[in-house]
Amino acid sequence: MTEKEFKDFQSNGVSIVACFSATWCGPCRMFAPVFEKAMEQLPELVFAKIDIDECEQLCDEYGIQSVPTIILFNGTQVVRKKLGGFPTVASFVQWIHGTM
Repeated sequence: MTEKEFKDFQSNGVSIVACFSATWCGPCRMFAPVFEKAMEQLPELVFAKIDIDECEQLCDEYGIQSVPTIILFNGTQVVRKKLGGFPTVASFVQWIHGTM
């Protein structure tokens, strides 16, 4: 997702699950299937993969210092943030719902 697309979703006030990652990142590649399956299970949310090498301004804005970093947004507001991925879809979905 580009910075402009991301900002457009934010300005519409939707809930966004953003994964800040990089193509060269091993842990990011390991987390990718979990992210994809959660996206299928929660179609009411916007899931955004943000490449840190292409979206440096967003990384600066949200203090991204390691990847993967997962941030749940409600519009422009950060609801929760986690450094690192999740081992299972269930744990990721629980985190999204705030039950973990």
